[in-house]
Formats: sequence, structure tokens, C-alpha cells
Amino acid sequence: PLTLIHLAVSDLKVRFRPHLDTRSAQELDGIEMSTRKLLRLVDDLLLVAAGHEGKLQLRVAAVDLARMLELCVATWRPSAEQKGLSISFNGPPRCVRTVDEEKMERVVTNLISNALKFTPSGGSIQVDLTENVDGVAIAVRDTGIGIDDDLRKRLFGRFEQGRPAVHAGSRGSGIGLSIVKELTEAHGGEVSVESPRGGGSVFRISLPTGAQPRAHITTDSESVSSAPLRLLPADFDGSRVATQLPRILEAEGPARATILVAEDDPMLAEAIGALLQKEYRVILAGDGLTALRMAQQHMPDILVSDVGMPGMDGLELTRRFRELPGNRLAAVVLLTAFANLSDRLQGFGAGAIDYVIKPFEPAELLARIYSQLELRSLALRLHQTEKLAALGTLSAGLAHEMRNPANAIVNAIEPLAELMPPELRAEEHPVAQLIGVLRECATHIAMLSRQLLGFKRPGELEYQASSVADVVSRAHALTSPLFKSIELREQLDYKGPLDCAAPLLTQVLSNLLENGAHAAGNGGWVRLHSRLEEDRVVVEVGDSGKGVPVELRERIFEPFFTTKPPGSGTGLGLTMARQIVERHGGTLEVRDAPAGTLFHIEVPVRALQGRAQRQRGGGR
Repeated sequence: PLTLIHLAVSDLKVRFRPHLDTRSAQELDGIEMSTRKLLRLVDDLLLVAAGHEGKLQLRVAAVDLARMLELCVATWRPSAEQKGLSISFNGPPRCVRTVDEEKMERVVTNLISNALKFTPSGGSIQVDLTENVDGVAIAVRDTGIGIDDDLRKRLFGRFEQGRPAVHAGSRGSGIGLSIVKELTEAHGGEVSVESPRGGGSVFRISLPTGAQPRAHITTDSESVSSAPLRLLPADFDGSRVATQLPRILEAEGPARATILVAEDDPMLAEAIGALLQKEYRVILAGDGLTALRMAQQHMPDILVSDVGMPGMDGLELTRRFRELPGNRLAAVVLLTAFANLSDRLQGFGAGAIDYVIKPFEPAELLARIYSQLELRSLALRLHQTEKLAALGTLSAGLAHEMRNPANAIVNAIEPLAELMPPELRAEEHPVAQLIGVLRECATHIAMLSRQLLGFKRPGELEYQASSVADVVSRAHALTSPLFKSIELREQLDYKGPLDCAAPLLTQVLSNLLENGAHAAGNGGWVRLHSRLEEDRVVVEVGDSGKGVPVELRERIFEPFFTTKPPGSGTGLGLTMARQIVERHGGTLEVRDAPAGTLFHIEVPVRALQGRAQRQRGGGR
């Protein structure tokens, strides 16, 4: 079946390559690369089985080992350079020995592949060939992370694996070195490993002169062989073109959520990203440390992580992801090729919510992500309800505390005015004007306290005939000290009538102007624009600040959530602003803007329309 897949893909590439788009061409290349890797793994397993049953066969011929090793190094050089490594060959110009060329090539390419996996960028790999009267020796040296004593004892066993590779996308099956040992001993040779004091590793293959092979021999009558390599870096993940990670894939339509994908296999990461991008905003990270950094920056709704990754694996990433502030309700789905119970329990213990076993059906991954997001949405709604209940209690208590002093001020203003000399009560006199300011502000506080009680006992607002110009003017008066070093750009295309609870809408605009001034900073600007669209008043407040990240546009309306430094905000202003607007039958949301943040308010012009809309279930 693998051969048929390989032939079919090759045929498609020959006949249709000029007509394929970039993504289709890349997918065909991915199929071809994966097929070659599977063919190599099948061959490896067959060799393991043959060695175990004592049925390994060698087809020997005279082979120029120097030429073969030079070709191996040249073939692997692009892959090494892509990882920031140097690779070289050191040996005689010619060294002819009777070996099975395909089997010796497999030995050397396995060792080079291993060296690439475990040597960090900036390191080097050297392949040495030496010969003397006793025989020949092939050594593969690297400056990698080395081998500890415990692993050295079991290194050549089947399915043994040590520390994770240092390069993303470089993973093995655990049988490569056992095959090296099997094939070397089949030639009558020996394999050994050393860990030099300076670090790194040296794998040495010794082929003594006159050694008796330990496998069935078939002699090839050809002259000295110089066949092209049968195994290529693509068969070992060595020729993967590194995808530029991390990167963000925006959803093809409105994004239902933000998903962080941590996967060190670049092709698999791209495939998962393409699958999820249809409905979600996707952040791709190639390792655990990068994924954790992206999680801190973007606060994703769900983490989808591979378990086996270099540096920080999926289990450690899950634990640290859970510890991030605000991530308690974000789901974690782990991708793994290991389906046993102990592995799954480890993941659940780290904080994972669900497992998807590789290989997986795309529909299964989508279904599991959808169900986890639905559960998260339910948990968030419950959490929001608790916060709103606390907010209602807080606002009601605050309103009660405000009403008594406000009433005392209102009741004291008129007697105070009557006690003043007549000349001080003249409208043009500064004292009379100050008394007027006190009267207006006290009345505003009293009405605001009555309206705040509605958060605890929802009901109809106290509508009054007002105007957009009046609400904007009051908001200006409350925030004017903030605009001494910040430009306020005002464009009132509609100033006319508006039925509303004016003190509350004033509170909304004051909050948005204050937020805009804080975001813009000294030398910046805040823009207020009003207009009429059919039967609704639109008011927009924008600023020249850094803007609100897309993933936080809804979170800023959650009770007690704030992007301001500790001690600079309560996290209640925008929550109350949205509730006030919604109680007017309107909407308050953040929209895209060329610069900074743009808050968009819509409310009905007439109070009756607002009440009717709420009765029909309108608003947020």
C-alpha cells in the first residue's frame, strides 16, 4: 500500500504540479515525505524481526567506503546547515571493503541522523574513516548533549529512548541504534559509544579484517559499487523545511475562539492550523517554551498540545499553562501516540481535560475542541453570574451609602442660598454660580444612586427628555482635568433629542473618555463622534493608544477584569458601562480601528423603542 501511495503521488506531481496552488503542492510533498518515512520504518521493523529470528541476510560486494561516506555527508549537509550545524568527512580518498552497501549505509545514516537530533545549533558533526592492518573503523563524532551513564547501558536495546531531541520535529522510534548494532554485528563487527570529557558523543563502528559475518551471505559479482544513496534525510525527518513558528492564523470568518497549538512537527502543526483556521483564530508554536510565552501574550481559550516536544514537553506545558493568571477555565487537549492508561493519567494529573490519540480523524479533533469550548462557555457564564451578583450587591450598598449624604446636601443648599445676602444670589455673581454647581451635582449624585439600585433590583430606568449634546457636555465637565495634555477631538453630527437616564449615560461616556485618555497618554488624542442611524443614536469613542488585543475585546467587559496596572483600576467601569447601555436597549462593543481602541455605542432615540426591544429579548 505504501508503494502504491508513493507511485500515485509521484504521478500526480508530474502531471498536475504546474496547475496546483501552493497549499496543494505542499500537501503532496508532505504525503511523499511521510510515505518515505513509513517505508523506512517498515524496513527497520523487518530488519529487527529478521535479526530476532536469526534470518538476517547480507548481499555483499566490494564497496568504496570512503566514497559512500563522502556521499552521506554531502547528502546530509543541507539538513545540518538548516539546523545551524556543520558536518564534515575525514578519511582516505579510497577504502574498498566487502560489505552490504545498503546495510552499511543504513548504519551510517542512522548515526548521522541521531547526531543531528541531539546537537544544538552552532555545533559540529564529523565522520571519520580509518584503516589499518587490523581492519577499518567508522566514527561519527558530535558536540551534542552527550549520553548519561544510565542510558549508555541500555542505548543499543530495542525501543530505548533518552532525553528529548534538541530540535523541533526530530523524534525517533527507539530502534535506530539497535539496528546499527544488529547490522554491524551481522558483518562480524562491533559498535561502541564514548562520551569525551569535552562533551558530545562518539559512535564507533569497527570492522576487523577477516571477521566472520554472523548472517547469511549472498555475494554480488559486480565490481566496486558506487550506487546512489537509498536513504535520504527526508526518511528521518532530516530535510523538513522549518516552518516559521510561532505564527498566527486568522480565522477565515468570525473567530469563535482563540486556540493555541503546540506541536514540534512543522508539517503536522501546519495541517492542524489549516483545519482549525476555518472557524478559529489559531496560534502555532513549535515547542513548549514558545507556547507558554504565546499563552501569556494572547490568553487563548483552549490549548491543544503534543505530549512529546523538545525542551518543555506537553505535560510540563500543561502544568505551567494552568498556573497562568486567568487560565483556570481554559481547556487543555493533549495529542499523543501513547494510549495506555498511565500516560493518560499523567496528563489528567497535569491539568489536561481531554486526550486525542494519534493518528486522529479531523472530525474527532474538531468535535472534542467544540465540546470543550461549549463546556468552557458554560463555566464562564456561571462565573460571570457570580461576579454580577457580587457587583449588584456592591453597587446597591454603594447607592445606599450615597443617598443619605446626597439628600443632606440637596436639602441644605436651598436654606444656605436663602441665608446669603441678595447681592450674592444674583445669577451673574460667582457665589451664586458655585451654589448652582453644588445643586446640579448633588441632584446628579442622588439620581445616580437611585439608578445604581437597579443593578440589584432590575427595573425600568428613570427616562427623561435629554439630548446627546447635554450628555456629552456633562461628561466633558467630569473629565476635563484629564485633557490638559491630551487632545479631545469632538465631532457631533447628531446633538438632538435622546430619551435616556442621562446621569447613567453620562457615567458611560465619562468612563470611556477616562479610559481613552489613560490609553492615549500625554501628547495623544481621544475622539468622540456622534451620529444618527435610522432610529438609533451612535456614539463612538476612540483613542491613539496601543489598542485592545482581539482576544481581550470581550474579557475587558468582565467584572473585575482590568488591563491597567495594579491599583490603577477596579475592573468595574466597563462592566457597568455595558450594563447601563444594555438597560437602555442598546449595545456597547469594541470594534476594529486604524489605531488605538474604538468603543461603539448604539442606543434607541426613543425610550419606548428601548423598552419594546428589551421585552422582545433584545440587547446583550
